[in-house]
Parts: sequence; C-alpha cells; structure tokens
Amino acid sequence: MIRNWMAGWGLLLLSVVFNVIGVIVVKHELNRAGTFEFSLASTWAWLLQLLKSPVALLGGMVFFASPFLFGASLSRLQLATVYPVQIGLNFILVLLCSVFFLGEKIELTGLVGMVLILAGVLMLIR
Repeated sequence: MIRNWMAGWGLLLLSVVFNVIGVIVVKHELNRAGTFEFSLASTWAWLLQLLKSPVALLGGMVFFASPFLFGASLSRLQLATVYPVQIGLNFILVLLCSVFFLGEKIELTGLVGMVLILAGVLMLIR
C-alpha cells in the first residue's frame, strides 16, 4: 500500500517535471522560430523550421510523455488530490522557469498568486 502510494507521487512529480521541461523547451524553440503567421506558405516554413530542430522534437516528446505519467499516477492516487496538485505545481514551475530560462517578467500579482497556489497545494497533500 505504502509502496503504491509512493510510486503514485513519484509518477506525478515526474509528470510535472516532464510537462515543465517540455513546455519550456518548446517555447524556447518557438521563440527562435519567430511569430506564427496565418498564411499557408509561412505556416509550412515555420513548421518545417521546428521539425528540423532536434531540441524542439525532444521537447515535444517529453511534453507528450507527461500525460501518460499522470495517468499512471491516477491509477494509484485519488483524482481530487492529484489533479489540483499537478495543475498547481505545473503553474508554479512554468512561471518560475519562464522567468529564469526565457527572461519573461512576472508582476507582483503573479507572485501573490503563486504563493496562494503553493499554499493550496500544500494543504491538499497534508
């Protein structure tokens, strides 16, 4: 029972890490590819540029693996706990990583929201 519970939380945390790494890597590559324009010619050129990037492909594969890990954790833990924890941790880690790795800015209200979400996550897992 305890082993199953620990495996569930480990899978959940791995799911969060895969999600965050995948999103940050893909966003980095999207920034490099430039703004997406809605025309057939520019869409193909933009898409081909992304498909030629091993980093973008790896980020996409890591991101794609995240829901499967999440599903595996759901088979061991309660949805009412796991889902809010996953969403909260994803939000917090994506926010922090976007600031540190992508140079994005965060407002004071974003920091306050992050603290409130973290408090909610901690309340759920206790």
